Amino acid sequence: MAGHAQVICLSLDGESLHQSPAVLLCPFFTGQTRLRSRRAWRAPAVLLGDILDGARRTYEVRRGPLGLSLDEDTMTCPALLCERREADRWTAAISRAVQHPERIQGC
Repeated sequence: MAGHAQVICLSLDGESLHQSPAVLLCPFFTGQTRLRSRRAWRAPAVLLGDILDGARRTYEVRRGPLGLSLDEDTMTCPALLCERREADRWTAAISRAVQHPERIQGC
């Protein structure tokens, strides 16, 4: 990660953050942040949203580079970074993990 925003990062597939096709960012403060990735991204997207009633909800989709500018409205919105065409898959994976944390496989 680069930038000065404070975030927790989670690779959704167990790969390193540099290689993962899906990363969940959980920000805490305003500021800028950017994922430093070694992947060859085709059509990356940043999906800002929340988790409500056990399901991931997307409020805004930003296309382009895997970076965020977080303001007072977005500084607590979990952000999913992934390929646009894979957004539904990873959104569903987050919802499953929230609904059934006992099923999350460890390393």
